[in-house]
Amino acid sequence: MESTAATQIFGVSLAAFFTGWLIAAFYIFVCYRITIKAGFASWKSFLMLIPGLNLLLILIFALLPWPIEKELREMRKVQEISANAANISPEKE
Repeated sequence: MESTAATQIFGVSLAAFFTGWLIAAFYIFVCYRITIKAGFASWKSFLMLIPGLNLLLILIFALLPWPIEKELREMRKVQEISANAANISPEKE
């Protein structure tokens, strides 16, 4: 059975199609993991697929304070307050 040029082109096209989908799925997965670790909503990772908007989102993610950073600052304040309260002891008579 001989392979014609049409079947070769179809095979290459099919391979390119699945490779493209594989790359897109990996890109979505990576963006999803980044948005989750940063504390943003997971649906924002799908916005990275929109051309132009993805560049804007990268700038937003890079320049705005992340929700996880806000939470960390608040927890450190609470820890500092509790540490200061533990160091203050009532005066003994």
